[in-house]
Amino acid sequence: MGDVKGVKKVADTGVFAITTIWSVVAYVWLYYVLMDGIVAEWEAWTTLGFFFLLLIMAYVADCINRRKTKDREDQKYGIENAAVSQLTMVDFYNKLLPLEAGQEDTEEDPNLTKSMKEFL
Repeated sequence: MGDVKGVKKVADTGVFAITTIWSVVAYVWLYYVLMDGIVAEWEAWTTLGFFFLLLIMAYVADCINRRKTKDREDQKYGIENAAVSQLTMVDFYNKLLPLEAGQEDTEEDPNLTKSMKEFL
C-alpha cells in the first residue's frame, strides 16, 4: 500500500518523543511559575536549566539514533561500504569531476574499496 502522498513520517522518534514530552512539561512549568504572578530567581534559573537539559537529552538521543543507523547500514551493506560514507564531499568531487571531463584518473587512492571504485 505504501505511504499516502503528502503524509510525512518522523524518522527519528527518539528526539521527537523527547521534544514532545518536554513541550508538555514546559507548559505545566509555565503554569506553575506564573500562578502567583511573580517569577522568583530560582524559578528563572530552573527554567534555564530545563532548557539545557532538553538540549543534552535530544543530542544524546540523536547520537544513539546515529549509531543504530550506522550499525544497521554496516550490517546490511557490509563494513567494506562503510568507507563510502566517510568519503568527504571534496574528495568525492576531486575524483568525480576529472572522470566526468573525460580525464583518466592518474593517481590510485589506496583507501578506496572496490565498491567505491565502481561507484566513482
